[in-house]
Amino acid sequence: MSEAASGPEVPASETLSRAVTSPNWWVATENRVSSAAFAFPVFSVDMASLATPDQTLSRFRIGSGLVQFNAGDARHLGFDARQEIDAQFSENLAHANVYCRLPKNERKRRAQQLVWLATIVRAPAFS
Repeated sequence: MSEAASGPEVPASETLSRAVTSPNWWVATENRVSSAAFAFPVFSVDMASLATPDQTLSRFRIGSGLVQFNAGDARHLGFDARQEIDAQFSENLAHANVYCRLPKNERKRRAQQLVWLATIVRAPAFS
């Protein structure tokens, strides 16, 4: 995945879906996503207007969860969503990459803020 955004900007009104695929990305005691799910310089999402939760989750292991957040709200925190093809799933037209070009410590702080903007669509069931 390239660090340079190349796709068109995702509209501010778009809802973005992030699969929760790792136990480290979920705080079970608080029933919420962890900032670790958003703390990467680049991470993948689907645009909810183009993919249902089931379509998004179909590409991940059973038991993965799903959270959603608004692209415009995330952009205000420094997360820039761009509609781009995923090389692994080129047929997925809903795919976007979210870029955060801030230094690691600041990116982590912003990821902690993004947690509070995320809503749970499906809580993970990790075994």
